[in-house]
Amino acid sequence: MATITDDDGDHILIGTDTLDFLEALIGDYKFDGGAGSDTLFFSEPLSIRIDLNQTGPQYVGFGTYEISSIENIFTDAGNDYLKGNSAANALYAGAGNDTVYGGGGSDVILGEAGKDRLYGDAGNDILSGGAGNDTLTGGRGKDLFLFSGARASKTNVDKITDFSVRDDAMLLDRAFFTKLGKKGVLPEEAFYTGTAAHDASDRVIYNPDTGALYYDRDGTGGAAAVLFARIKPGLALTHKDFFTV
Repeated sequence: MATITDDDGDHILIGTDTLDFLEALIGDYKFDGGAGSDTLFFSEPLSIRIDLNQTGPQYVGFGTYEISSIENIFTDAGNDYLKGNSAANALYAGAGNDTVYGGGGSDVILGEAGKDRLYGDAGNDILSGGAGNDTLTGGRGKDLFLFSGARASKTNVDKITDFSVRDDAMLLDRAFFTKLGKKGVLPEEAFYTGTAAHDASDRVIYNPDTGALYYDRDGTGGAAAVLFARIKPGLALTHKDFFTV
């Protein structure tokens, strides 16, 4: 377990050589995760600003922190600004309008409710905006864009600014995309390029003129297609760009 000591009035939380969860507190603190993959988590609904590249003192919104050997950040509600470093970071921004940069490693970046802006930067990243109209930018590397929230209105449409057919892929959660079948690559017959479904088997529809992506649970049936994302128009998109998870 982590320990708390006091050094001339400065609070110090020191991790172990295993997986540590260090709770962020109001005030001035030094956090040292030690070896292993360590997480700094915020249980209060406050707006947080943290840059894991900065090892010197930084004001995080309610105190001054010095952070070292911390790989992961979990926040609660608030309009957060999080920036990862060269490690494989897990950056989970809670509810709020958040801005998150992954940095140089292969990162997992998750938003929740709110209008988030997520940037993978370098590395093979996983990005998921959660609920809300989010903007996702994978950056360099082979990135995965996860859609796992219920998508039934204009208030939950994500924009992917730099989707690469050659390098990237989209992950569709069967808990919400319920008519996609088994896990794995989206079946060829379930994908269609056009303005609307052309037969009963179509499930994911890409409009090449607008870049809109729709989920249609019954193809040419009576249920309306639901817009869930926007990407660049004119991409040579195929069923191989989608995986059901």
